[in-house]
Formats: sequence, structure tokens, C-alpha cells
Amino acid sequence: EILGLKSYSSLLEVEEPIDLAVIVVPAEMVNKVVIEGIKKKISSFVIISSGLTPSAINILTIAEPISPR
Repeated sequence: EILGLKSYSSLLEVEEPIDLAVIVVPAEMVNKVVIEGIKKKISSFVIISSGLTPSAINILTIAEPISPR
């Protein structure tokens, strides 16, 4: 719980549908969280992170859609 609001350690723990995920994590965690979001069928993401390099942004420039497993 943060400031009286329920918090989750994974997007997959959220039971309700999510329209938009605002991701604020260190650069090395961005891919993991975005992949969780794709599995959760989230279609929109805002990513706030420092230290992202061009190779770290590959998940953001996927040429073909990723199907949830």
C-alpha cells in the first residue's frame, strides 16, 4: 500500500483490465514489465526511466506483435 492506494509487485496480479500502464522503473526492468503488460493485454504504455540505451529500447520497436503466452 502506498499513500492509502493498493500496490502490486507485478502487473499480472491486477485483476481488473488495464487500459494504460505508466511504468516507472530502472532501465534494466523495463523489458520485464512491458512483457508482463503484453501478457495482461495492455495496449498502451508510458515509460519513465533513465539509462535506456538504443539496445534496451528494442522491446519498444517490435516489428511484429507479441502474442501473450
